[in-house]
Amino acid sequence: KKDIRWSLKIPVIVSFVAHIIAIASMIAVSSIMITAERWDRETYENARIPYTLVLVGYVVGKVGLQTFFILRVYQGFQKSAFAVSKCTLFVLLTSMLIIAAFWVYLLHESTLTGGFSFLILSAMDAVFMTCLLLIFT
Repeated sequence: KKDIRWSLKIPVIVSFVAHIIAIASMIAVSSIMITAERWDRETYENARIPYTLVLVGYVVGKVGLQTFFILRVYQGFQKSAFAVSKCTLFVLLTSMLIIAAFWVYLLHESTLTGGFSFLILSAMDAVFMTCLLLIFT
């Protein structure tokens, strides 16, 4: 019986912890919004840190799950006819990190950008996920 490699365990653990942090932060943001009598600069500043933790938790969790998926397929088919090359692995991991960085920037600076950028980034994410599904099927 083969042991699960640490390269597969680490993304799962990171994703789990990030999602727990994001859920706790969502509860904090919700309680700030419910208890606030008015939405002024002070309330905004109080909600900024939990909101940022929700954002980072979501993105890190998403990256962790996608990394697990990519590494699992890479390791599972390593010595078969369906083996994924290291170049493909590098391109997938790099594009995943670039899209995640765009999400963090866009959601953090959402007051400065329009809704059109969300549409473009969602399309990029959909193309990435479609590429993953096509490569591994």
